[in-house]
Amino acid sequence: TTPVGTGFNDYAPFDGTATVHLDYTTATSKLAATNVLTLEAWVYPNAIPGEDDYIIHLDGASQDAALLINAGKVNVSSTGTTPNTLTGATTLTTAAWSHIAAVWNNGTLTFYVNGVVDSKIPYTGSLGLGNATLAIGNSRTPTSATGFNGNIDEAAVSLRERPHQKIIMDAGAYPRTAVYRSGSKNASTPKDWNNFLWT
Repeated sequence: TTPVGTGFNDYAPFDGTATVHLDYTTATSKLAATNVLTLEAWVYPNAIPGEDDYIIHLDGASQDAALLINAGKVNVSSTGTTPNTLTGATTLTTAAWSHIAAVWNNGTLTFYVNGVVDSKIPYTGSLGLGNATLAIGNSRTPTSATGFNGNIDEAAVSLRERPHQKIIMDAGAYPRTAVYRSGSKNASTPKDWNNFLWT
């Protein structure tokens, strides 16, 4: 999909089909999460999905981790050495921007909506992703049932814990229009993806 705009206040639109998503197919150590991981994004749903619609999907050799929307609520899951799933309490609004984030941090999985802790559970085992691939707007094995229908902006993957104060800043810094801080990039090759700053 192509960002909308001219490099500032851009976002990426998705139509919920299997063909419209961002997909990086070369496994990289830059996405090799073990026990700590943060996934976050601004989302603007055009419709409330009845099942899992993927926002961010990290797919390792045998494990994966994902930030999704299910029945209007944010859902996070990880297979890891011990599978974990957490569904949030807050129902997102259609035609409105919301900031969502999930943080795995050495035994605790925390979910945030607009900078506020929405749910928290303990988890055991390791994420154990190893070198992973990445998809935004759908699963790494995309279908029309797993595609997100709406806009995504500021999708971020951090191989460290983003503390609550940082999540609040990420959510509060949004000026009510989507901002794509990295500028427009053609992310069709590994070289292009490697130029992103993964923090």
